[in-house]
Amino acid sequence: MKNIIKTVDTMTLKNNILTIKGDLGTTKLCAVVKSNAYGHGMVAVARTIENYVDYFAVIDNKEALNLRKITPKPIIVLGAFCPTLLSITIKRNIGISVDNFNQLKYIERLTKKLGIRVTVHIQLNTGLNRLGTSNSAEFERMMSLIDNSRTLQ
Repeated sequence: MKNIIKTVDTMTLKNNILTIKGDLGTTKLCAVVKSNAYGHGMVAVARTIENYVDYFAVIDNKEALNLRKITPKPIIVLGAFCPTLLSITIKRNIGISVDNFNQLKYIERLTKKLGIRVTVHIQLNTGLNRLGTSNSAEFERMMSLIDNSRTLQ
């Protein structure tokens, strides 16, 4: 088997980000660096583009906590969260995405116990059928819970 060498051209990466950012106007840009930046090295990629993006997104709590060590930028966990790491994730000001009411309720109970606010993002199922609610009544319950919570934003 041949050794494969991959190289990330950081100047091209920065230029691509700046081009996208220029097209967005005032819209914020979230860089998805999940799964070790798709195998390209999350830390190296994040350090390269940190000054050009508004948010980072990762797949799980473990990646989020590793990324938090190198950047104060907002971070969002896109995938399922690990309950055993959830307290420390919230304490490190990392946003959580949820795809059902029970997850959201669990997070609200934990944040009340910790006395900490957390940013939550509701995932909507738009047809991929992997994550996200597709039930409009559940979505309304989730929005109501966030609107009426002192710890969810």
